[in-house]
Amino acid sequence: MSGSKNRRTMIERAKAIFDFIDYLDEPFAKSQLQDIGLNPATADKWLDLIVYIQKQPRIRLIKTKRTTIIEKHEQKYHTMSREIFMDTTKSYEERFNALRDYFNALVTSERLRDQVEIPPATTYYSITEEVRKEKLRKLKENKKN
Repeated sequence: MSGSKNRRTMIERAKAIFDFIDYLDEPFAKSQLQDIGLNPATADKWLDLIVYIQKQPRIRLIKTKRTTIIEKHEQKYHTMSREIFMDTTKSYEERFNALRDYFNALVTSERLRDQVEIPPATTYYSITEEVRKEKLRKLKENKKN
């Protein structure tokens, strides 16, 4: 039996990391990730990836029969506010203000989207291939100018 059949998938590894974090429920040394089969170099890569992803705007996946639509759920401002209200080194007042700003920005962006009548991502899959090609052509033309 080859070694590759015993390898865990990315999801299995990520789940193992988060299950381990939940199990310990307190700060721990990175070296303890060896208990779940991650050597120090691999653990570094996984932790860097997790921290990077956690700093990005949230997305939502909408799966249809033939495709998966990716919708950005937050803007950069939302991400910045989220980082502040999750930062335990900040005062409660700063964190509360950031949380309020986050919520207000989220409501405002949703209202603006509704006013401009931007269709939700669930309708994107219905765009025909011709329309998609035309939009791409226009985008390329705008970049040239």
